[in-house]
Formats: sequence, C-alpha cells, structure tokens
Amino acid sequence: MNATFVASRDAKNEANLRFDTSIGAHMAKKRRSPKQPKPRHEVNKRWFVDQIARRGLSQRRLGPMMGLTQAMISQILSGNRFLQLEEAGQLAELLNVPFEDIVKNAGIKLPKQGLTKGARICKVVGIIGPRLIVNPDLNEFKTSPQLLTAHNPTRYDDVVALRIRTLGGPHGTKDGGIVYYRKQEPSFDQSSVGRYCVVKIKGQGNELIRDVCRGLEAGTYDLLYLNGQIAEGGVQVEYATPILHMAWPE
Repeated sequence: MNATFVASRDAKNEANLRFDTSIGAHMAKKRRSPKQPKPRHEVNKRWFVDQIARRGLSQRRLGPMMGLTQAMISQILSGNRFLQLEEAGQLAELLNVPFEDIVKNAGIKLPKQGLTKGARICKVVGIIGPRLIVNPDLNEFKTSPQLLTAHNPTRYDDVVALRIRTLGGPHGTKDGGIVYYRKQEPSFDQSSVGRYCVVKIKGQGNELIRDVCRGLEAGTYDLLYLNGQIAEGGVQVEYATPILHMAWPE
C-alpha cells in the first residue's frame, strides 16, 4: 500500500477522532450544566428568606399554609412566578409585615392612580390620633367622602380600616397611613401576643394600637408603641384584634 495514502488516511482518522471527542465533551458539558431560566422580574429573595426565618417557618411549611407547593414558593422567590395580590396579602399576614413591604420586595408594581376596576374596598371606621388612640369620630371626613373607604388588600371580606392622624407624633407612624384589621367579635387569645393589634384595656374606654407583649405577672401584658417604647405596662387586656396590614404613604 502506498505510504502517502496510509499517512493521509491516518491523519483523517485522527482529525475525525478529535472532532468526535470535542462534540462529546460539549454535549456532556451541556448535560451537566443546564441553562437556568432568567428571572422574569426582580425579587428581593434575601428579604423574604429572612422574614420567613424570623417567624420560625420554612418554604416547605409556608407553601401549604398558602395553598401552594414548595416548588411554587421557590419559583416566587426566584422571580419565575408572579406573586398574586391575594397571595401577597396571605404572606403579609403569615409573616406579620406590612402588605406594602411584601409588594415592594416581590417586585409587584401597583397602579399609581387610585383603585383599579373591580378592586375591593373596605370601610374606614375610625382615626388613629396622637398616642395611637383610636377615635371612632369621622366628622372631619365629611367634606372628603373618598377618605371613608380604602383599598382592601387582603383576602377577607370583613376587613375594616383606620386612618392615621397623629400630627407628627413620635410613636413610629406617618400621617396618612392606613391600618387594616378584621371586624370580629371582641376576643383575646395567645395568637395576638407578639403582634400589632387593636387593643382595649380592661376598665378603659378607647381602643389603642399596640404591640402586645407578655407582662411580668401572669395574666398581664405590656403594650408597646410601634417604635418599641412601652406605652402601658402590666395591664389586663379585654380584647386584642391582630392588625393584618399597615400601609404607609411614600
């Protein structure tokens, strides 16, 4: 056999071998490192992870509490599934944080101009004044009837709202804010402890907005302003209704 022909054939086989090896390595690399889908929108995942941990929960436990799977929760936190407004309301309640914080960190953009068509509304039943005392007198809103209702961001139909008019008080609030809670039969159980609530102290008249904490003596509670300062200590609570959301003006 001609030596030149043999050399040419061997060179061709070697080239084919290098090509086959290169293709094989490329395909193996593709199998090892599948391309990850880019998030559809920006989500502050670290904030959500911290809030979930703060409440002693996990994504696995959180999913069933919202009627979702763990995979769906993971997709939401990764930005590959949009969080619905109703789900945002559920999260705000479960994590005990303002609805607006959920919306902002989930990358949800709400309309800037008023309520959208079909939006749910709730009744405003009082004003939160200085020292975060609830005043049911709404006479100041008679000339502004639009202030007698508010957007209901929750999944509940029995939600009512309070508008904040603290006149710049030092208790961790901003004028123009809105507090949402469920208008139910007055009661008090341990699920209200450690949460911001609409509170009534035994033997006193007006409702208050307070963070309810256990007192030193059995059956007593310390009530804190929103900035963490003690407002009333060692009191007995007649009822406390947990606040679902607190919305602050920008």
